[in-house]
Amino acid sequence: MIIASFTTIPDRLFKDLPKKCIQSILNQEKRPDLILVNVPRISRKGIAYDTEKANALELMDKCVKVNWVEKDYGPITKLMGTLEYIDMNNIKGAQIYLVDDDCQYKPHALKKLDEEKKLLKVKALGYAGRDIIIIDGKIVDTVINACGEKFNMAMCYYKERTSTKIKETTLIETYNGVIYDADLFTPLPSFKKWYAELPQKASFADDIVISAWIHKNGGKTYYLYIDNNVMIHDAEDTPQLNVINVSNDNNLNILKFFYERGELDKAFHHTSYSYSDWLASLLIKALLLLEYYNNMYQIKNIILILVLLIIVYFYRNTLSKLWIKINRTTMKKVR
Repeated sequence: MIIASFTTIPDRLFKDLPKKCIQSILNQEKRPDLILVNVPRISRKGIAYDTEKANALELMDKCVKVNWVEKDYGPITKLMGTLEYIDMNNIKGAQIYLVDDDCQYKPHALKKLDEEKKLLKVKALGYAGRDIIIIDGKIVDTVINACGEKFNMAMCYYKERTSTKIKETTLIETYNGVIYDADLFTPLPSFKKWYAELPQKASFADDIVISAWIHKNGGKTYYLYIDNNVMIHDAEDTPQLNVINVSNDNNLNILKFFYERGELDKAFHHTSYSYSDWLASLLIKALLLLEYYNNMYQIKNIILILVLLIIVYFYRNTLSKLWIKINRTTMKKVR
């Protein structure tokens, strides 16, 4: 049984983003058995959901169900609500197709994931991942593995071409869609207790939390390596919730938290990384920021930073010699 699962927030429900997401899932070549929209009674900000608008989603198809949950767990409600539903209804052998409510998925998205997951016999498979870079035992950065809708060429060109269908990754990201075996999160009371004891900052990074739990329990996470777009993001209508995670060190700090607790030490990571690799990962991050910030002021700043990075890269030896010369001249004047 495949259960498509997501949650939403009052603002996105008002803008009908869940409706667009559901329609794209109903249009899948392989339709899930059930589409669960996990909706808290009251959001963590104390805002009540529009009950009438939420319940109206069930009119779209008989497989659509609004699952009202008593507690808002944050972004991870999209998984936690479904796990509670599975547990309450004693459903065995379920697979959870996790998606984001502000995205629409192309017709082949679920079918391809399901086919490859069965063929490769893995328990957690998505279309996008993120690897951590560890140097001298410390996490210094992350690198994205994905083929994005707007920047497909830039993202995919960075990754080496191989015949391997999947690659292991530190964590898989929901926005492109992920399939998990539900039994990865059993027993459910243990998972919920572990989650409840995490610091508040971790609750905003559901993809990291989910992957940390899987690795903590000896599991592995993979992403499907194909040069193909599977998702359309409603960037114009979506409240900019993810910009913080993309543009600062929030996610990196959360990853460090789990790594220092020993819950990511068995996860896939890079221990050697070249200067050019790092520069390429910065380029990808810049392109992601361009997708989120739709104004020329930000674009000019990002282009300027990229130009400076390129200059530093190609003239690093000259700049190093110049710096040494300036230091020597300064020392002579001091003497």
